[in-house]
Amino acid sequence: MNHDFKKMAIYSRVGNIGARKKNTIGFSVIRTGSTVGNHTIIFANKHEHIKITHQATDRSIFAKGAIKSAIWLCKKDKGFFSMNDVLKL
Repeated sequence: MNHDFKKMAIYSRVGNIGARKKNTIGFSVIRTGSTVGNHTIIFANKHEHIKITHQATDRSIFAKGAIKSAIWLCKKDKGFFSMNDVLKL
């Protein structure tokens, strides 16, 4: 869409109800004590919702990803990298 993400992102809607302004993306975070990782992306309009959910049941999966990224990074020259580089996206 070639929009400035920093201008589109809305990170908190405390007290704000109803529709967001056009060309914004809303983010909401809920933390609970025993939840390891539960992530849902919702694409919605006034007629339908599509949800994609990822549930992690063990924190070791995040540690494995961090270790894999560190090993990948050690093999690189100096530079700025993103997870797209690590994952070859």
